[in-house]
Amino acid sequence: LFINRADSVIAISEKVKSWLVSRGVVNDIEVILYGIEPKKEYHNFQDSHEIGMAARFLPWKGWENLIAVMSRINELGFSFNLHLAGSDDIGYKNELVSLIEHKGLEHNVIFYEEFQNIFDFFDLIDVFVFLSESEGFGLVLLEAMSYGVPIVCSDIAPINEFVDSKTGILVDREDIDGIAGKIISLLSNKKEQLTMKENQIYKVSNNLNAEIMTTKVKELYYSP
Repeated sequence: LFINRADSVIAISEKVKSWLVSRGVVNDIEVILYGIEPKKEYHNFQDSHEIGMAARFLPWKGWENLIAVMSRINELGFSFNLHLAGSDDIGYKNELVSLIEHKGLEHNVIFYEEFQNIFDFFDLIDVFVFLSESEGFGLVLLEAMSYGVPIVCSDIAPINEFVDSKTGILVDREDIDGIAGKIISLLSNKKEQLTMKENQIYKVSNNLNAEIMTTKVKELYYSP
């Protein structure tokens, strides 16, 4: 009822727009993707196999899929460290610790508390993996792109509204073997990492920056 009193509504993705329509919102809905301030400094690669994921410790964020992928990478004899960070809202982290121990990965995994500055976390890794089941947007991926951190992420809406084949690797989150292969390939190819970094920074600077978002909001607000 509150939303339908507005002259127009801003949705942060096409997925959110579809959800609003399904919930009975009948007025004008304008999709304006998030924008972020371009960084003045960018990610420096560790030249090592440092993989990371940062999100709330909740089941639907894809943590178990990630651990299954890391287990497969370990079975293939590819050395790595996995950096995990986030807030533990429901005590789910203990289940992940048990799963990691069950998979024999306890020496590969480093847990952190939630980072106040996500870019400090990005400095620890060379690939950011995000296998979430569902998102309203996926802002952490946009933050990674703005910093030039290669990403491997779920091929789901709305993530695939701003991540493409040049700025990340979109995957079927259930394809454990396929994801493992793509991560190994990316970490083994410095040229691919650098090319993805350049494409990410260019896209954020020219299409997904805060100035563009602000301009679109202002135009909508002052439209007749």
